[in-house]
Amino acid sequence: MPNEERDATEHPGGVLLGDRTYSLADQQAFADFCGDRNPIHLDALYARRTISGEIVVHGVNAILWALDLLVARGFDAPARLKATFRKPIFLNERVDCRLHEARNILSIWRDKARLVDIAFQPGAVPAAGKHTLTASQEKKPAVVSEADLADAEPRPLHLRGRTAHAPALFPAVCTALGDARVCDLAATSEIVGMQIPGLHSLYLSLKTSFVSAGAVTPFFKVESFDRRFRIVNLEVKTTSLEAQLSALLRPPPAKIPGLAELEAGIVPGEFNQVRALIVGGSRGLGEATAKIIACGGGSVTITYNVGADEAKQLVDEISGAGGKARMARVDVLSERSVA
Repeated sequence: MPNEERDATEHPGGVLLGDRTYSLADQQAFADFCGDRNPIHLDALYARRTISGEIVVHGVNAILWALDLLVARGFDAPARLKATFRKPIFLNERVDCRLHEARNILSIWRDKARLVDIAFQPGAVPAAGKHTLTASQEKKPAVVSEADLADAEPRPLHLRGRTAHAPALFPAVCTALGDARVCDLAATSEIVGMQIPGLHSLYLSLKTSFVSAGAVTPFFKVESFDRRFRIVNLEVKTTSLEAQLSALLRPPPAKIPGLAELEAGIVPGEFNQVRALIVGGSRGLGEATAKIIACGGGSVTITYNVGADEAKQLVDEISGAGGKARMARVDVLSERSVA
């Protein structure tokens, strides 16, 4: 490996290799490349109703960015690695990639929060050969139940993205590992986000070894499912790598009952004298509170920041049932908005 005098700035906790801020355009570009179009990565309104609360950057995108920085600086490419996603990376926030050379660990940070760890072992990387994943039509993320995860039969691994985009997105690591291997790594994101666990998923970890190109029909399969913690473990084999993945089958977004269902438990006129301002009232507990007060005869003003369509839908639902509701956009970070 090169010494750290090579244009690498010392940073607390390791050598700073680079920093970046992910945008929605970056997300779309990676989704086009790998085929992982799970809405938690692309749709702000959908992501608001998940446990993350906002759009999450593809974890494999972050891994490939870190590896690209590593080899671009002249460090040896890894022969195997293990990545752990500790916390999500969000859009429009600066993140740093740091190298802990003595321990062969790359880490990605947001200020003092460690988000991703990538432990790697440098070594000779065998040729990856040509990409062998066969094309498959784009599809929507699968909605998977616990019962579906009992199927441990191997499933064919198809290409659902655009492999030609790999060198433009990750030029250094494509040169070091080969385009096919970079595409195979990216395909693990599509497995988790679109197939198993699919729509209600979060990628937790990846462990992979880079192998010689061989006569392997690419596949993946469920190795185990821990019902206590809703964690799915998967095995992946292609002509260029062998990998074990773990992912969370997260609970689906909560569905708030409709007005007719709520009315049954509310005394008519119970909230006639109530005028309520409900901050963040377009979803979740705020939406439920607005509906309950309106069912009891109260007047509600619900605020939103980015969920204008959701807020309007709720106001229309309440007004259509004879209730009193209006909406207002409020950005709590803007003094003018809350004045």
